[in-house]
Amino acid sequence: MKKIVVLLCIMVAFVCCSCTVDTSGYSYELTSKSWEANLEGGGRVELVFNDSNATLTLENRDLKKQISGKCIADETSFVIFASDLSYNYKFDYIPSGNTLELTYNNMKIVLNSINE
Repeated sequence: MKKIVVLLCIMVAFVCCSCTVDTSGYSYELTSKSWEANLEGGGRVELVFNDSNATLTLENRDLKKQISGKCIADETSFVIFASDLSYNYKFDYIPSGNTLELTYNNMKIVLNSINE
């Protein structure tokens, strides 16, 4: 009988102490999806998050620029630490379902979710 009680206590401890992902808040909504926008004139913007990294790709015809590096996000903004450029890029954002309003230097663009 003691073995059953001990086993039950161990199982309860695993359930109560298991690792969880915080899925509340805007920062999870931001980083759990990839985002894109196709612009008038043929331009394209893509924002992809992978673990603690982010990549922002800007394309216009045959020109392509990527900003990538470690990323830190809070509930209103995120920063990409682009070590190859020795520069940090701070973006403000507002997610709304499958759209993301992204602001940089008072310029706004609306991106759509690639994956849900």
